[in-house]
Amino acid sequence: MQYGFFDDKRKEYVIETPATPMPWINYLGSQEFFSLISNTAGGYCFYRDAKLQRILRYRYNNVPADVGGRFFYIKEEDKAPWSPTFHPVDRSLDSYRCRHGMGYTVFETEKDGLYAELTFLVPIGENCEVQRVRLTNRSAETKRFRFTAAVEWCLWNTVDDATNFQRNLNIGELVLQGLETNDQMGWVFVDDAQTALDGVNAGDYYAALILPPEFTGDFVSILEGDLRHPEIQYYENEKKNAAITRAFSSPKASSNSPI
Repeated sequence: MQYGFFDDKRKEYVIETPATPMPWINYLGSQEFFSLISNTAGGYCFYRDAKLQRILRYRYNNVPADVGGRFFYIKEEDKAPWSPTFHPVDRSLDSYRCRHGMGYTVFETEKDGLYAELTFLVPIGENCEVQRVRLTNRSAETKRFRFTAAVEWCLWNTVDDATNFQRNLNIGELVLQGLETNDQMGWVFVDDAQTALDGVNAGDYYAALILPPEFTGDFVSILEGDLRHPEIQYYENEKKNAAITRAFSSPKASSNSPI
């Protein structure tokens, strides 16, 4: 069975059915940001490292297969919803075409006179994936509909995301992972805030940075429409750091000031 063909003029591979034996993937990328997208919009994107800096979720052995990462829905009044990329709704389309080009992918689909064109690309020199949607009413009647797009986050470690199904988004954990990669500052990590404070008071540490339990909730509160500014608590031993504190708090202090 033939599922598609090469368009030599456009230098594209054109897929004419979403029912391919396996997901047929295109690679989009620039210097540091890369995306993989299938002929039903499955796949993921990552920054520099596909394993440790994965951004969108994609679990290879998912059931159903090739579902994850990107989701698009169109819902007309008094009609069942459908997806212009076929997945995840999987409703039959009146027409379907996926064009994998050099660094871009275009979907051209239609259902009940509503034509959808979705373009995916990673601009050269930019660390992002661009998704452009064009909807055209090709029928003779007025249409009222809702278009919804969503993504499913992985956020960094794809192995942990694929094996730990109870994992929740923890921005504080990501901050700590970033600090752990910086071995020039001599960070010491402890399990609880009180231990850190006791160490500062005893003079074992110059200062302590504490991420409160509500840090992640405050960080993502913008998604709930009620922004709460996340705060990292900072404590220092003023007696042990008296000279350092005075130098950096003085308006006349400079990098050449003796400490």
